[in-house]
Amino acid sequence: MGVAMRTFMSILWLAVAIGPIAADFNSTHLFNQGWPPHAKLHMMTVFTSAVALAIFGLYLCWGPATSRLDSLRQSALLGTLYTTGLIAATLTMPLYGGSLYWQDLKPRAATLNDENLIVFLCTAAVFTLLLMVLYGRKTE
Repeated sequence: MGVAMRTFMSILWLAVAIGPIAADFNSTHLFNQGWPPHAKLHMMTVFTSAVALAIFGLYLCWGPATSRLDSLRQSALLGTLYTTGLIAATLTMPLYGGSLYWQDLKPRAATLNDENLIVFLCTAAVFTLLLMVLYGRKTE
């Protein structure tokens, strides 16, 4: 696989690692005085998981491999699995009373007005498309 594909996937992984921290490492989320400590623990778990997965995804893109194609396939699969987490959590909000918004605690249907959901949908779509392209290729 070429450097262009590895570079493109690396950009996606950097977005996965940096995006949640850039969006939520502030007073509306991690440092929100109204949040219970356990909710803050879950927020920090999201941050550390995203960074850890991104590091592994980058390793799969650039590290030594018996087959670069297989490593890129695994990286794309990892990205697809990670990004679909918020999508699944959003679709199942009525089951657990979740909300995309902090101020409005009542359950609501998912809409495309939420920036996080839009970013995750787009990133999941790109990772999934890459996954299909990579699995459509013959082994190198």
